[in-house]
Amino acid sequence: MAAGCHNPANLGTGAPPWSFAGTIYTASGGSTPAPAAVVRVLDANSQLYIAVADQDGNFSFYTATPIAFPAQTNVTSCPTLTSMGTTITATGQGGCNSCHSTTPGSQSTPLGLM
Repeated sequence: MAAGCHNPANLGTGAPPWSFAGTIYTASGGSTPAPAAVVRVLDANSQLYIAVADQDGNFSFYTATPIAFPAQTNVTSCPTLTSMGTTITATGQGGCNSCHSTTPGSQSTPLGLM
């Protein structure tokens, strides 16, 4: 599947729609997955969206109702709560790994609990 294929407005063949998706690690910039970590997104209308990471730290969720931006997000795995330092400002920024990556030029390190 090509990048962006999970966009609900332009799905790739056989791709499920995602509003947000990514991978959570036990430490920022790390490589050890954080299974069962809880990802929360709170939109501008105070609607809360929640996803739980699978055994590989991957999470995704689709919202049938468009998310009102800007949105805030955090991830938790008791007792740790880590909030994102900036807000998600627009549609199309739900591919968390597009910014949180080890790829040269990425905006931030991979998502981590610490």
